[in-house]
Amino acid sequence: KISPDDLCGHSVAVQTGTAQETAAQQKSKACTKAGKKPIDLLSYASQSDATTNVAGGKADVLYADSVITGYAIKQTSKLEALGNITDASMFGVVTAKNDGGLSKAIQAATQKLIDDGTMKKLLTSWGTEDGLIETSKVNPES
Repeated sequence: KISPDDLCGHSVAVQTGTAQETAAQQKSKACTKAGKKPIDLLSYASQSDATTNVAGGKADVLYADSVITGYAIKQTSKLEALGNITDASMFGVVTAKNDGGLSKAIQAATQKLIDDGTMKKLLTSWGTEDGLIETSKVNPES
């Protein structure tokens, strides 16, 4: 079984332009610095292409956020999670600063979905309930 702590020498599928692509590049540099084989980084334009290539055996590991991996695991019996969530980050909706109150309306609607349990039901239906937050905020501190 592959360890998420040592991906050196393994093929790792990521979506182009993601934080996971950057992290995998950094991990690969650490591999070579330690005298190990680098990660064979396979970058794909879409997340579904990265997932399909792991499920199809063209890559050893899918490196993606927990929401993506939770959904991918739910969709196919060919994938399993390795380890726990690391490097957690927040997701959000971006609006223009002069949005006429749109950001506050989105925040209020999101909070209502959290409070009445709808958000948990939605996330659970996609296998992504680990992404549930307790409070929706406008411009939260990172």
